Amino acid sequence: MSTAPGDTAFTRTGAWARVRGEIAAGLDPDLLIDVVHGVLWYRLLLGHAPLDEAAGRQPADLVVRAVR
Repeated sequence: MSTAPGDTAFTRTGAWARVRGEIAAGLDPDLLIDVVHGVLWYRLLLGHAPLDEAAGRQPADLVVRAVR
């Protein structure tokens, strides 16, 4: 297991997803993670929309459709 800065389970999962062809070769897995987390943090900090199960599922569904 690596301890390099920025090397997280999310980063490694994204890299493996790219190797398996689950995400397009030109996409940055770290950016995808930022997009999902950004939605959750935005809702948490600003409270403009509910932070519920759908708040987790919807960005994930969007990312899955976008990366293929």
